[in-house]
Amino acid sequence: MLNYNQVFALLSVLLTYLNLPIIYDNNPSEHHLTQSAVVYPTSERVILHLGGNIDRLEVTIALALEYPDAVVVISTEGSQATVINRLDNAGISRSRYIMDFSAWDTVTNLATTYEFIKQEIGAKTVHIVTDTYFMARSMLIARITYFLTGVKVIENEYTGSGLTTGESIWESVIDGIRAFAFRAFKIIFYNSATFEAKRPAILTSYQIAKNLLGIGPSLRPPRGIIE
Repeated sequence: MLNYNQVFALLSVLLTYLNLPIIYDNNPSEHHLTQSAVVYPTSERVILHLGGNIDRLEVTIALALEYPDAVVVISTEGSQATVINRLDNAGISRSRYIMDFSAWDTVTNLATTYEFIKQEIGAKTVHIVTDTYFMARSMLIARITYFLTGVKVIENEYTGSGLTTGESIWESVIDGIRAFAFRAFKIIFYNSATFEAKRPAILTSYQIAKNLLGIGPSLRPPRGIIE
């Protein structure tokens, strides 16, 4: 049976072959929560809104109204002022939602929110909200991330984009491997170029949300930012 180092070496070789630059983090949790003494809302149900697409927020809001005790987690950058305004107008209390800026793609959407969704919020059910186009890959990542944890993942797709054909199988294969590496070894493999390209937008979105919400449980800062 392969040991930890052998499995890590094989994953590294495979991901390199697939032209995915490798940066790994063997203790990702230390970068997730830089705020001290933050108390999150608790619920057995979480609505996890993936990515910054403002249109799919209609699905998130509908779920939040259907399940008034659920905690809403919005992961990654987007039009934060519009998001907050729409949540306010829908009557979603700011005490019910969390804006997370520690992720920059679908794998990190799931990986960087895993610990606090499961441990601190105490979720037993996680609704995955994304476009139909991304749903198959997103659910694969979610199922691997929450495998054998007792947490049920449910897909709730936004169909309004009109893109329904789905992504390349190779994108799912690569992200499935990345999700497995996180789930098994708490290692996050990612493309450093993608991270650096998205970081300015993430920082800008975070600052907008911070100005509107202030520091507290409604806001999780980007990787490496200490508040």
